[in-house]
Amino acid sequence: MPPNSRKLRLLILATLASSGASTSFMVQAGPTAWSCQTDPLTGGWSCNQSGDKSQAVKAVRMAQQAAGVPELSDAQIEIATSPPNNVTPASTQPLAASMAEARLASEQKVDTPSASSEAEIDAVPETAPQIIAAPEPVASKPAPLAAIERQVIDLPAAPQARATTSPAQKPPQAPAPEPEAAPAQVAAVRPSGSPVTETQDGPLLTPLPSGDDANTKSTQAPAEAPVAAPPGEPQPAEATVVATEEPANDPYRLARSAGQLSDAEIADLQAARRMIDLGEADEAHSVSPALQRLKQLSLQTPADAETEIPATISDHAPSGWPADLFDASLPPIPDHIAVGDIDTYPEIDNRRAWALCGVNSDPSMTRDIPVQAVPNRESLPTYATADDVQGKRQKYYTLFGDAELRRGDQLLQGDIIHYDATTERADAEGNVRYREANLAMDSDWGYLVMADDTGEFGRSRFHMPERHGRGTAEHVNIDSRTLMQGDTTTYTTCNYGVDSWYLDSAELELDRAAGVGTATSAWVRIHGVPVAYTPWISFPIDDRRKSGLLPPSYGSSDVNGTEISLPFYWNIAPHRDATITPTLYENRGVRAETRFRYLNPESSGLVVADVLPDDNIYGKDRGFFHLDHQASLAPNLLLDVYGSHLSDRFFLKDFAETYLESDTTSIQRYAKLTWSPSNWLITGRMHEDVLVDNTTPSASRPYRLLPDITASTVRFDPETGLDLSFDSRMTYFQNAARLESGRINLNPVLRMPFQRSYGYITPEIALNHTQWHLNSSNAGSADVHQYLTVPTFAVDSGIYIDKEFEFAGNDLIHTIEPRVRYTYTPNTDQSSRPLFDSGLQGITYSSLFTNNRFSGGDRVGDANQLAVGVTSRLQQANGTDLAILSFGELFYFDDREVTIGAQTDADRASNSDFVAELTASLPNGIEITNTLRWDHKQNKTPTNNWYLSYSLGPEQYIRYSYSHTSNSIREHTISSAWPITARWHGIASWERDDLRSKDVQTTLGLEYETCCWAARFVAETRYDQYSTSIGTATSEDNTSFMFQLELKGLTGLGNDVKKLFGSSAYY
Repeated sequence: MPPNSRKLRLLILATLASSGASTSFMVQAGPTAWSCQTDPLTGGWSCNQSGDKSQAVKAVRMAQQAAGVPELSDAQIEIATSPPNNVTPASTQPLAASMAEARLASEQKVDTPSASSEAEIDAVPETAPQIIAAPEPVASKPAPLAAIERQVIDLPAAPQARATTSPAQKPPQAPAPEPEAAPAQVAAVRPSGSPVTETQDGPLLTPLPSGDDANTKSTQAPAEAPVAAPPGEPQPAEATVVATEEPANDPYRLARSAGQLSDAEIADLQAARRMIDLGEADEAHSVSPALQRLKQLSLQTPADAETEIPATISDHAPSGWPADLFDASLPPIPDHIAVGDIDTYPEIDNRRAWALCGVNSDPSMTRDIPVQAVPNRESLPTYATADDVQGKRQKYYTLFGDAELRRGDQLLQGDIIHYDATTERADAEGNVRYREANLAMDSDWGYLVMADDTGEFGRSRFHMPERHGRGTAEHVNIDSRTLMQGDTTTYTTCNYGVDSWYLDSAELELDRAAGVGTATSAWVRIHGVPVAYTPWISFPIDDRRKSGLLPPSYGSSDVNGTEISLPFYWNIAPHRDATITPTLYENRGVRAETRFRYLNPESSGLVVADVLPDDNIYGKDRGFFHLDHQASLAPNLLLDVYGSHLSDRFFLKDFAETYLESDTTSIQRYAKLTWSPSNWLITGRMHEDVLVDNTTPSASRPYRLLPDITASTVRFDPETGLDLSFDSRMTYFQNAARLESGRINLNPVLRMPFQRSYGYITPEIALNHTQWHLNSSNAGSADVHQYLTVPTFAVDSGIYIDKEFEFAGNDLIHTIEPRVRYTYTPNTDQSSRPLFDSGLQGITYSSLFTNNRFSGGDRVGDANQLAVGVTSRLQQANGTDLAILSFGELFYFDDREVTIGAQTDADRASNSDFVAELTASLPNGIEITNTLRWDHKQNKTPTNNWYLSYSLGPEQYIRYSYSHTSNSIREHTISSAWPITARWHGIASWERDDLRSKDVQTTLGLEYETCCWAARFVAETRYDQYSTSIGTATSEDNTSFMFQLELKGLTGLGNDVKKLFGSSAYY
């Protein structure tokens, strides 16, 4: 044979000229010899040759011609697409054989064994393709042939060889009922007591037991079925030649491109493949490089891959044989080899919560656990391996020594396994191991009904790696694919042998479908000492949300006294949830906070209600309410609703953990619609700024904008190069205690940019038009209708200069970008115009290059000025900015006449303050930000803000910030979070107010973490105003202590202080 040819046995059933004689012959085609010989038992012919399933009929014809036997007619040859174990006895039923041994039984009278014969089996996968052949009836030998279905392959001859079993149909349960006749569908075998017929590829048939020798060892072949129907019943018609096709979507194909394997490797793999199909891959062969290579490839191949290896064996076909005779793909790989396609959990869990666990002291419980269940595993075949197998009537089997049943992601092992193929029940004894997705269980005994995924196990220990959970039970029931119940159980997430804590309960239920574990009559024990009892508790066993009590919180502060919280989480639906947190304060009373979230396809939002009835200190009902809602009402139409309400100005200070900063002076409320048709952006809103201090007189409160409508667009004409932008705004200012008015602002801007690679120059002209329509009821003597139109002329220009260089092995780019902008706006008297929302903008680098120094729409500042600035960038070769430095100032040619209030020295100065901004974000985790403003006349810095940070991650950083704004703010803040050791973690922060010479806030915290528990302690002192009664407060230091003990995977005890340490990975 060519070295890279695939062997395919064809036993041709025919009426031989020399009946019963053993005949051999050779077919010579060039250098290749094809060996065929007769089988005296079956009266058929066996030929070793390359072949393709689709060309099986051609191969039969060619072998017949080579043997000189009568040729079959086309009507007697057909291609079957279903495996033989789906064929039922019928008058037209064909003979069946495995793909590895396609057997053709002859129309020859043979002995019929007793109906009670028992056989030991070793079945091939039920997906294996079949090739079947039968001859034409011969008048001189009219004896009919029985319809025979193959269910087994021959066991290896060596007694120590390991048997491989695959029941042809879904396995069932275990009793041994009354003896009954052997089924009509069995393997094509010879009569008992007949000698073995050998070929160059090993034994075709092995001796069968008869009579009392029903229970056999693994070196014996199975008993055969009767070859004829019972007397008086119709005899089946002669079988036809059938070749079953290989399943088109077999999930265990070997997916490898031909370019990855040499011809020699393909030949070796095909030979190894054949050994597996024939059951000849015993322990002696299992160490062969080819077989190991085949297994390695199958383990590395996705189960659903269907890539075929183009065949090269056709290049060596015998002369005159069709080139398409050979199969272009490897045959399917059985489940028991392709099990490596199932992903399993790693032995070391690197997830943040379990990173400290390392390798378990009992790794056998954490090894080979599938991550996900195999879909539709109930429809998959069951594969069995054992050192020895015994069977009865091909229904009841006993596996001895390293017994194993595997179906999809399920694995059952034991010293002995009794299997009932009618009920699919497997009873295991001794060293029982059970594995399936996210579950490992070891027991002393157990049974499993694979048909409905139910079972029962004795004293057991189990492990669920999804939540790092494990435990023990005196008795375990598996009620479904995802539900497990145990009696007298323990549960923990600690490593084996380190029971720092565990849950000791009378009953434990683990519902993996819901992701919830529940325990009744349970004690929480820490190092064996009971610390808490509960009649019922539920806890998560995966990362999904679930309703239930969250960890209680314990704390104490000088102002509020001792506080205890018991939050409840309500998982309303996958897209809605709520957290309800009642808190008892020793000095204030009971506060209830409800937080509701929702996420719909077209909307999302958050609703918060936080109430404290009859505060014992404040002497009044108090509360906070908040709404944040976004929705898409139609294409290009968005709705945004946002608002908060406070009962009093001290609520945020007394309860600093709420949603706004404690020093907030005003809160926003608005409802906004945004519409974005082509080239336009239109918004309409109702807006209100509410002062936190509700004692502020109405005349000093901000205006409500009812409504505020804006529309803007940008148009560019490529022919002329003109760039037109248009901004408009219509607003009504409402405050009953102040002047009310409607206002319209129109601001068209026309630009003509001239750009080159080295720079640009852009002249522009803008028009600022404003109309006021005052409310006549409170306008007084002012004109009801007022107008203002002011033009602005400007020229903006800039130059780009860059240089590439290398530093420390890095390719960098340095740019210098000077910019100059001249702006002219004529002076227009605006002193009599209404003033609603305008104010002087603070000077920043970007504000140097704007047309108007005022914010809002009531004032247009006069200008005859030149802005000069420079921006320098340090970039990586891909354009990422590493550092940006910008600085500049304004030079005035005229005094500024348009002011808000009286003119000041700054309005008469010849230049503005010098401003500079620096931003650096370096690859080594260093960030630097600085904003500086220098006053030339007074030689001081009105503004100087710094931010420095060195960060290696969210839990490892050092940060410093300094804020200096004139004489109103001068604060330092230092904060750090840093691991001290692998288990110890620390946090610290300090905030200092130089103007008050006071430490505003000081925080220190320590965390100690192990594999399955963590303890955190935080102490904080904060200086602020706290309420003492209605409308009054006192400024004092408030010291608080917070503690948390977290039992990972179960719950926690104490304040939710994890966020202070920067970790959110535990849940």
